[in-house]
Amino acid sequence: MDNVIRLSKFVKNLGIVTTVLFLIIVLVTFVTGNMGVAICFMPFVFLGIALILAYKKQIIVVNEDEIVFSYLVKKTQHIKYNDIRCILMIPLNGRTDVILIDKMYNRLVTLEQVYVNYDILYDTLIKHEIDLVDFGELVEQNKDVSKYVPALNWIEKNFYKSICNENTTIKNMSKTIEKRKA
Repeated sequence: MDNVIRLSKFVKNLGIVTTVLFLIIVLVTFVTGNMGVAICFMPFVFLGIALILAYKKQIIVVNEDEIVFSYLVKKTQHIKYNDIRCILMIPLNGRTDVILIDKMYNRLVTLEQVYVNYDILYDTLIKHEIDLVDFGELVEQNKDVSKYVPALNWIEKNFYKSICNENTTIKNMSKTIEKRKA
């Protein structure tokens, strides 16, 4: 039993509208002899075609024994459930990055927010007893998060490093103020 998670239909519709609209502009400008303008608008036609292709090819297939991530440009990834340690949720400036972590605490794949109907995937991961870990909550509780650091990209590392430095500074300032009061 295969369940497919794909990009929003908005991506496909935007691709169709972009392709048709800019193809008309390219054809009209080409027929009227404005080759420079036609060449300038041609990349937008290709962009529309790329959006349509992304909607068709870029999918996540949730099988009984594995998850298959198909991309437009990147190589297809097959991830078995027993290779997944946890789902790591990383709050980051108003959005949450969701990544799958392998048994060695490395990033397997990032679950992009452009897909719809992730419930299929989450339900299947829960069924396979894969834990959900909130990285932000661990940092707030001053728990050891060092094992998850290899899975973070440089933006996430810098964001949480600054939070840890800020917490250390606040603790040091509090200690200094308490010593002065005593």
